[in-house]
Amino acid sequence: MLAVLDRFEGGFALCESLADGRMRRLDRSALPPEAKEGDVLRIARDSVTIDSRLTEKRKADMQKRMDRLWK
Repeated sequence: MLAVLDRFEGGFALCESLADGRMRRLDRSALPPEAKEGDVLRIARDSVTIDSRLTEKRKADMQKRMDRLWK
């Protein structure tokens, strides 16, 4: 499953599923220590990894949208 790390709340990370938009709560300790808000996560049964390529693509897409808004 792919999800975007939305925010941290205490010992949990709230992530939005890219498939259905539902919020999921993960134990913060299951995430890589460098995970930060906005990262795209690949969540498997026994691991969570950051998908750097998709994270950068989402950031670039968001920047393009913001640039169009400010023109």
